[in-house]
Amino acid sequence: MRLKSGLPIRIAVIYGLFSLAWIAGSDRLLALFTRDPELLTQLQTLKGFAFVLASAVLIFVLVRIMTGRLEESERRYRLLFEVNPRPMWLCDAKTRHILDVNQAALRHYGYSRPEFLAMNLDELEAADRRRNPRHPNIRRHRRHDGSMIDVEVTGEPILLAGRNVVIEVAEDVTERLRTQADLSETLNRLQRTNAELRDVSRAAAHDLQEPLRMVVSYVQLLDRRFKGHLGPEADGFIAFAVEGAMRMKRLVDDIQDYTQTVVYEHNRVDMNRVWGEAKTELTGAIGAAGARIEDAALPEVQGDHQQLVLLFWHLLDNALKFRHPERIPLVAVSAERHPNHQVKISIKDNGLGMPSESLERIFALFHRLHARDKYFGTGIGLSLCRKIVDQHGGRIWAESREGEGSTFHVILPSADEGASASATH
Repeated sequence: MRLKSGLPIRIAVIYGLFSLAWIAGSDRLLALFTRDPELLTQLQTLKGFAFVLASAVLIFVLVRIMTGRLEESERRYRLLFEVNPRPMWLCDAKTRHILDVNQAALRHYGYSRPEFLAMNLDELEAADRRRNPRHPNIRRHRRHDGSMIDVEVTGEPILLAGRNVVIEVAEDVTERLRTQADLSETLNRLQRTNAELRDVSRAAAHDLQEPLRMVVSYVQLLDRRFKGHLGPEADGFIAFAVEGAMRMKRLVDDIQDYTQTVVYEHNRVDMNRVWGEAKTELTGAIGAAGARIEDAALPEVQGDHQQLVLLFWHLLDNALKFRHPERIPLVAVSAERHPNHQVKISIKDNGLGMPSESLERIFALFHRLHARDKYFGTGIGLSLCRKIVDQHGGRIWAESREGEGSTFHVILPSADEGASASATH
């Protein structure tokens, strides 16, 4: 290991100052002591011997200091090198010949120290030395028993005893890479399965549409032509058939909407337009309920316009459907900024409300709070809302008190987030 660069300079300065002081001061002292030329010559000879002796002592002391520091540096290096739990080795920077190796490498690779020190790193690495572009530091190494392992190697060039060497640390990542590969394969299989299920459900819903449309049409035809002609019992049977066919058609339509809900792109979306379109599509229901809608200025978000219209259509439709029978329906929309470049949009109504234990279950697929004969629906609407919000990277939840109304909160990414992301690319 290298000594601190300032130490040789300090040694030279100390020795130079000592020499100057000796040469400059000793002759003056001798001249003051005697003026006898013969005695002065003898004293100068003794002075020379004293200088050599003093120089030897000074050099000895400085060498001892240097040696002590070298030994301490070597001891620390050895301690860090040998007790490191990861395999480490020193190799020549040019030839890649292994010069030293620690105990962890001996244990992990199974070679003895003489075997390791007789090797070149090219012998340790497998014949297939192609680098993974995603992991350029990962290499394939061969152990003593012939097995292959993947290791991530990091190295640092140093100068040791005037020789350019590289100290390298290896971490066995075989299990990590195997786990990543297994997870990737599982994810790919899951994506393929989801795609197949989506295709099957889409095809099934599409193929059911035509026969179901015929059933509905003919049952409605029976109702129009024979209602009141076959007796009350037959009229009841036809009414049940019509209701069941319509419910089936609505269920197939909702399933098709749910399976086809995919957010393909995220654009800047004006939520005022989204809310306006949802209200327009429900104009008839708003008028029939005699509802009052309180609007507010809504921000722009990052998302899919059509999917967001579908989201707020379902939330407004729910507020109108589950209105309180004893008061005029009131639905208010509001918005506020949220941390992390997000916005929160809330839809509050004064309807029936719901018990607190149902606030999470209402988002489950096919879950219904009320009997089918009281409120028409398939139990898919709020599940579809959660799916749309999830695909936007947001969150949806409800707050409610039974008999006092409900508030649905939706968190969506602000349009500012998309602008910031584009600016950073």
